[in-house]
Amino acid sequence: MYQTISIHPSETVSVHSNGLGWPGMETICLIAVLATICLVGPLAFRRIRRVERSWMKKTVALFAFVLAASSIPAFGEEAPTLNVYGPHDNLISDGIIKEMTEDYCDEYDTAVNITCIDGRKSLLKMVIDSDGTADLVILEENYPLYNLSGMKTLTNEGLIESYQYLYRKRALMILQKGEGISSLADLNGKTVAVTDQHLPGGCLSLEIIKDAGLNVTNVTVESVEAQLDAVADGRADATILWDSIFESCTDSSREEIEVVDLPEYGMDNFVAVLKDSSHRSEAERYEAYLLETVSGESWIGSKAVA
Repeated sequence: MYQTISIHPSETVSVHSNGLGWPGMETICLIAVLATICLVGPLAFRRIRRVERSWMKKTVALFAFVLAASSIPAFGEEAPTLNVYGPHDNLISDGIIKEMTEDYCDEYDTAVNITCIDGRKSLLKMVIDSDGTADLVILEENYPLYNLSGMKTLTNEGLIESYQYLYRKRALMILQKGEGISSLADLNGKTVAVTDQHLPGGCLSLEIIKDAGLNVTNVTVESVEAQLDAVADGRADATILWDSIFESCTDSSREEIEVVDLPEYGMDNFVAVLKDSSHRSEAERYEAYLLETVSGESWIGSKAVA
């Protein structure tokens, strides 16, 4: 499953053009008047035929040039539509990355398609099989809990030259207040809300419980939002969610819960330009824009990996 978000410049954006562009009806009318004067002027003053022919040739050449320039939107290439492939993270599909992209499209009068794919292994396969249609990719470098190695695989396949740190997904343990839980080990003997549905972020709680070797009682619910509801309503002592999912849930601000960060299970995500991108220079400009904007946010970490 995947979702493509097409982002275009807003109607109020100013146009950046490297060419002449259409000069407008006022300009065309002015040129037409000037051309007429130039054509009939020598006749009105009874200039010699040789000068008349010279004026006519120059005027016709100038008028033809202006008309040709008027019919071309710009001498430079029309801004391409970039294709970005990434995981189905809230930060990308409906968060800060989408907001940055909207600002970029407005500033540079261009369009970007962001395709969010469910399942990072499926995303990796789609990028490998994209055959030049993908310009950029957002993926993890490696994440042992899920046996993922996205950027390393793309590097080994010769599809990218380097990748840059973009953002970190934090794993959060959400708890009932007053339960005396401050670490994963404290979950032993407790009830933990989980979901076995194949949804983005749905398996995080189950995988961390398994990886940490915890002895807990699972409270199975139908969605990641329901995991938080189970804790807030007292049906479970705790659950584990990605930060972006937690923040998007209605119950994230309820007083009955508290949150503990699990840094050992955080996931760093990176951005890279594909070597066979059809719009390499534009893709590199977009990448630089994202990285510069991210550096101005209160996000932790910034590193380049060759």
